[in-house]
Amino acid sequence: MQIEVALDRYIQQLVADGRSPHTIGQYQRHVGLLGRWLTEHAHRSEIEEIDHEMVARFPRSEEARSRPDGRTKKATSTNALRTSLRTFFSFVHAAGYAKSNAARLVRRASCGASPARALSDADQARLLDALAHGKGPQARRDYAMFHLMLATGGSDWISPRLGSWRRGS
Repeated sequence: MQIEVALDRYIQQLVADGRSPHTIGQYQRHVGLLGRWLTEHAHRSEIEEIDHEMVARFPRSEEARSRPDGRTKKATSTNALRTSLRTFFSFVHAAGYAKSNAARLVRRASCGASPARALSDADQARLLDALAHGKGPQARRDYAMFHLMLATGGSDWISPRLGSWRRGS
């Protein structure tokens, strides 16, 4: 089975699963780009002939790393491409069109630390309660400082995961 035929069947499954048109279009573009890359580089586009090494080479290719205007894609965009390949080849394997999943070893690239999240109302109350039980001038200072910050919208400055500060934008 050619990659284009498998892609058509995958798109039918995505529609049946109720996926959004945006998601479907993205998968179609990404897998279609892989199909064109395979053809342009004299690789076979038979699903059974595509192996994990071909799939691993594709995200490093100029076609996969460049935007239509020629500029380099961001890491998050190439991660979306990797995700599209993983889900497509998982479908191909699960549907029985291929004996193995050619994208089983594809991993997302690291894009840096995720930004800190704001504290929930319950977390804010627990923080202020803990600070209210402190002793001494530093404890009163800390309580006042956090109370002021939280009351003026500063909860997005506190990272509950890291317990640290970050600069707001």
